[in-house]
Amino acid sequence: MTNYKQLWDKIIKDLDNDDIVLEIKILNTNIQDWINLLEILHRSFANIVFQKNFNEIDRLNVDDFPQSDDDIMKCLSLDFTFFNLTLSLYVLEEIEFFSNSIITLEADKTESLFVFCETISNYLSKDIYIFCEASNNYSLFYDPNRNVWNQG
Repeated sequence: MTNYKQLWDKIIKDLDNDDIVLEIKILNTNIQDWINLLEILHRSFANIVFQKNFNEIDRLNVDDFPQSDDDIMKCLSLDFTFFNLTLSLYVLEEIEFFSNSIITLEADKTESLFVFCETISNYLSKDIYIFCEASNNYSLFYDPNRNVWNQG
């Protein structure tokens, strides 16, 4: 069984008492990864989606990503009760969720964050990384092939 408190302690250590957000990333993605992501979000997490301006899943295509700075970015927000995550269609090659400020989030309230990441990673069969905002190095990553969290 995964010890989510230990994982959270690693993130808190990396935060270094800064009031910043987390970035949850899946790298080297393509349009099919995005379509699959939206499918699992709508199928397994529809009850926590509270704001969205995405097209319907079956109509998502590369033109939905901003082509210039003037384009309106489409996003979807998820309410996990103790924290929120926002997904933006920013670049096709990287799926990124970012959290609201999580510095006050208690360890016993974080299991849903890790289970969410594991579910997404397993569904897409891709590693998922958790970064502290503006850090070039990840704090943790989940390997769906081994079903294990690794520290950065």
